[in-house]
Amino acid sequence: MVKYVPLILSFMLLFGCSANQDKKEEITRTKAANQSEIRENEANKTEYSKTEYSGNPQVTDDSSLQKAGDSFWDEKGKLILEDINEVNKTYKIGPIELTILDVKVLHYLPAYNLIDFFHGFTHEAEDFDFIRVQMKIKNTTNEEVYFAPIALLETSSGEKMTWENDFYLEELNGMYSGSEEKIGSMGFPLNNHVHGQEDKAKSNHLEWIKLMTSEVLNKEHKEIAGKKIIEIKF
Repeated sequence: MVKYVPLILSFMLLFGCSANQDKKEEITRTKAANQSEIRENEANKTEYSKTEYSGNPQVTDDSSLQKAGDSFWDEKGKLILEDINEVNKTYKIGPIELTILDVKVLHYLPAYNLIDFFHGFTHEAEDFDFIRVQMKIKNTTNEEVYFAPIALLETSSGEKMTWENDFYLEELNGMYSGSEEKIGSMGFPLNNHVHGQEDKAKSNHLEWIKLMTSEVLNKEHKEIAGKKIIEIKF
């Protein structure tokens, strides 16, 4: 029996080395898989940040408001949804793809610390109605272009507003580098629409809005595509 002890020990050592080697290989494979998953998650995170809307610093988030009468409030104020059109339609303006995601008519009661900011847009009203247009804009070329998704907005109640009336200020107007994509919103106050008075609100109910884009300009600021008018009904 004694003469077999070295042989048994050799087998044990060999088995131990083999087991350790298998364990090391498994750890290496696990680490590689984890690193691959991390890289994939980072890639997805980067892509997500390019295409998902992250909200606005001065306006309450309206994403949960899906039917008239829905309301939501946070530290920025309170929003009430008055009307909605889930457009989800893409329009081609030369090399630009403009997707109107949805359009909402909202009533807003901003928090006290934001009232002064909105006074510059709303004739010093404490609360007001506005149109919010959420959109995605993509430059389909490799060349930089210049574009404004809403240069002019007109309503069925007779109001006309330019991009200068937008209080979301999300920098959707201007230069788009090659293949660049932006997602965001523009908001326009409705000074003619009286909230809370049924007869006036009914007479001022929006039947439609018209959005007019700017021309698309190349890097030499020469026109490569004309303006487009988009009508959205409620």
